Amino acid sequence: MEGVSIIIPTLNEAENIDPLLERIHTALAPYDFAFEIVFSDGASVDMTREVIELWQNKAEVRLVENEQGKGLAAAVISGARAAKHDFLIVMDADLSHPPEVIPGLLEPLMSGRADMVVGSRYVRGGSTPDWPVKRKIISRLATLPARMFTHIKDPLSGFIAVRRERLAKIEDEVCGFKIGLELLATAEDDVRVHEVPIAFSDRRWGQSKLSTGVVTDYIKQLAMLVGISLLPGGFKWLFPVFLTVVVTDSALFTAFLHYGIAAGWAHCLSFLPAAALGGVLGVKTLARNDIREVSGLLNWYFIGTACVCLLTLFLRSGVVATSLRINGELTTAFVFYFGLLSFLGAYSGIIFWVHSLKKRRISGRQLRTYYGLGVVFYLMLLRLAYIGGMELLPEEQYYYQLITQVQVDAPAALLPAPALLGALGMPNFPELLLGFRLGVWLLWLMTLGFIFSLARDMYDRQVAFALVLLFSIVPFFFAAGFFVTNEAVLTLIWCAALYLIYRAIVTGARNAWILAGIIIGAGLQLDVRLSVMIAGVLVYLCYSITRGKLLLSLTEPYLGLAAMLLTFLPAIIIKGGRLAVDVSTREVYSGPVWVESLLGGVLSSAWLLPVILLTPTVLAAGVVWAWLFLKAGIREQRLEGERADRHRLFLIAFFGVPFLLFLVPGLFEKNILCAWGLVWGGLMPTIAALMAFRGDYGTSELSQHPGSVGLSGGDSEPVSRGREQLDSTSVEKERVTAILRRCWWPTVCMMLLIYGAGLHLMVL
Repeated sequence: MEGVSIIIPTLNEAENIDPLLERIHTALAPYDFAFEIVFSDGASVDMTREVIELWQNKAEVRLVENEQGKGLAAAVISGARAAKHDFLIVMDADLSHPPEVIPGLLEPLMSGRADMVVGSRYVRGGSTPDWPVKRKIISRLATLPARMFTHIKDPLSGFIAVRRERLAKIEDEVCGFKIGLELLATAEDDVRVHEVPIAFSDRRWGQSKLSTGVVTDYIKQLAMLVGISLLPGGFKWLFPVFLTVVVTDSALFTAFLHYGIAAGWAHCLSFLPAAALGGVLGVKTLARNDIREVSGLLNWYFIGTACVCLLTLFLRSGVVATSLRINGELTTAFVFYFGLLSFLGAYSGIIFWVHSLKKRRISGRQLRTYYGLGVVFYLMLLRLAYIGGMELLPEEQYYYQLITQVQVDAPAALLPAPALLGALGMPNFPELLLGFRLGVWLLWLMTLGFIFSLARDMYDRQVAFALVLLFSIVPFFFAAGFFVTNEAVLTLIWCAALYLIYRAIVTGARNAWILAGIIIGAGLQLDVRLSVMIAGVLVYLCYSITRGKLLLSLTEPYLGLAAMLLTFLPAIIIKGGRLAVDVSTREVYSGPVWVESLLGGVLSSAWLLPVILLTPTVLAAGVVWAWLFLKAGIREQRLEGERADRHRLFLIAFFGVPFLLFLVPGLFEKNILCAWGLVWGGLMPTIAALMAFRGDYGTSELSQHPGSVGLSGGDSEPVSRGREQLDSTSVEKERVTAILRRCWWPTVCMMLLIYGAGLHLMVL
């Protein structure tokens, strides 16, 4: 059996060396593999090196001495290069990492089931005993930015098992105190990472290394991973560019306003020359100061800078429109603030997305996640900038009038849910559209949390991040977080119900049935169309009963139906049996109404509605998924056995059934209440997996399941024919999904420009 090298970086850990080595030897004594312990010391000033040297004579212990100030990551790398075995364990010397877990970390790695194993505090079975609540909160918050680069729950653990060549090839200049984060963030798309639960104890002896310097190194490590340098040309470069751009912008803006040019045009005419001047100065200065890295990228720098400035202009148009609606005019102070904020916004975009080209350590799925979160953040700011400056749609006007005309002593419960939601922000922003729409913006964030959790449970966190981008960029869901319409509230209810039902069906969280029933019952008081969720539940129950997979003792689904009826019963009693589908007219709830309001009534056919609500790329991805499902079946990559069957049943019951009941009839009757984009919510996680990443999500490799082909006896002809069909299906699948993936990011860029330019022109 191959041996193991245990790499332990140290800095003033003399009191911990003896108990640590004793526990390691005790933990590994029952196993027959050879192991060595390599201490990589970072210039300790106590007796650490002397204690280690005493152990060298009685055990397989070695000491690697490093220069002062090199840091923890450099110490781990030097220890890995000095190791003589192929399998490595990296752990801290302060006894916070339990040596007893080392065999559990090695088993997935040695068996070939994983390329890297992490001892995790935050998976089931992991813990942080004796930690105060404050430290637990700080640890969780510190983990959030690191989790952007990986799907595991504890990327900052520092207790890892990995092969020697993967760790030894890392460059020496890695900054930071967690080498595991570097490995995870720079890993290939197909790297297999496994987490093992550990009890992460606090140190008993010695002084904690957590300091301001360590936190600074962690921030630097994150910045290096994405290639960010806040002052790439130094302050001497930044100040003249800042002064030139802000002064030029403010002076031109003030002059145009003075000569009677409308504010919407004045700020555009002032921003464009100032941005062009700043872009030329900035790129030329960067090219002169950093010519080796800029060489060959100068054209991309100019193109990227122009795109960032254009997106900044779109944001500024919304802020200007909102300011005009609030104050009626723009003062000199406002003009200066616009110039200052515009410079800061454009500069941040250039530093994060343009100047970091060819400097990032991340690639593949991590890089796509980084760009995707940038798009999501921009679209959130875009909606926030425009919600106070956009004119009301007809449906919004109805709800706005309900709020403004309601008497002070009238009960708020009489208001429809969208109007009640809009009324929540009105006391803080009286007579402002900002307050009217702010509640919808916050509601969209809650919806985003449910849809993220759904995709994480269905696939993994990387697909969940892709779904967040998809959810942000698809027109229907973008509008659901902008306009005060019935769909805004219904989207939250729909996504929350989907998440709870999936947990109940697939993950076995039975109490989720009751919560889902309560949510659906409350949603039925808002809109009777939510009853299709009941149809999906009935399809699931009927299928399970006929297949004998639902035991009579499993009462939670029926309790969920009872909870839904009890929640909905008061609405039936109070309204005399009339369901909540009438506000002013029946058509105010139909999908095409607010779409036609935005398009000026030019929607000629309901057949165009799914394309408009979903974009052609997303619609094509849904059609391709259905085609693959009907032709070859679906085998989910990370699901097996009964859970995979439940996953398929969930998609059929909560996308297929609503699709047939709603979307298909809506294509043939324009004013029907069914043709709208919400029914695609259950399929969105699969679409995100199908388009954004490898083709192994949401499609089947039936060749890995020979039993499904129909092997029988010695008859080789059916087997050969079956394999030919499988090969043909696999080739078709890869070809079609590859085309969709190539369309993914162009679609994102196109929708960014459509949203920005469209909102900009509406308020201009």
